[in-house]
Amino acid sequence: RAYLALHLARVRLELLSHLTTLVQQALDVAQSRYEVGQGAQADVLRARLELGRLGPQRELLLAQETTQVQALNRLRNQPLDAPIAGRALSQLAFPPPPDEAAAVATFLERSPERRASQLDVDGAQRARELATRQYFPDFSVGAGVMVRGQLPPMWSLTLGVPVPVFAASRQSREVAEAEARREAAGHGVTTVEQLIALRTSQRLATWRRLRTVWDSYQGSLLADAAATADATLTQYRVGAVPFAAV
Repeated sequence: RAYLALHLARVRLELLSHLTTLVQQALDVAQSRYEVGQGAQADVLRARLELGRLGPQRELLLAQETTQVQALNRLRNQPLDAPIAGRALSQLAFPPPPDEAAAVATFLERSPERRASQLDVDGAQRARELATRQYFPDFSVGAGVMVRGQLPPMWSLTLGVPVPVFAASRQSREVAEAEARREAAGHGVTTVEQLIALRTSQRLATWRRLRTVWDSYQGSLLADAAATADATLTQYRVGAVPFAAV
């Protein structure tokens, strides 16, 4: 994105230079027509005004180009003022959009949000298994020694089987809560998957439409625009159209 933003700023500078040339030609024509009495002084002033507006626009675009160069150099760990060259945007091929099903599958596999949701499901499943085990009694084993001075020590061994008292109520509620949490975590995974599929479909749809726009500009649209500007300026030169048309 930073690379394309840099080239976009440079293309706009080229367009502004071309526009400056056209306005300068219009100013020359308006001045010539005014000198021979075929044009109005307002046309000359309007042309000078339009030409004067292009100067500040150029300065803003130069500043934008500088900031984009600095941003791109920061991303590639280079000095901020390092020069960056490259092909013009018109020489770059518009990348074709990928297959939607394959793209969704790839994004689902690589999505960190989906992985986090899967971990939540795994944790909820472990909690449910732990809650289920509360139905069964625990076993405890203990050993001890009693030192009796000159007499031989005494040893003790304890075996315990604690029986859960609330097996019919508390344990069942814990299992139900754990099951609800696991189900909610599963819905969270489904939500993430649906959002990934939705955003992928939306962006691919925009991608395909942008390619159509790109192809239209690469076709005859730019040539027609240049021809229209030249034809309008020629018609103004012979007095067929007013300066506002230029």
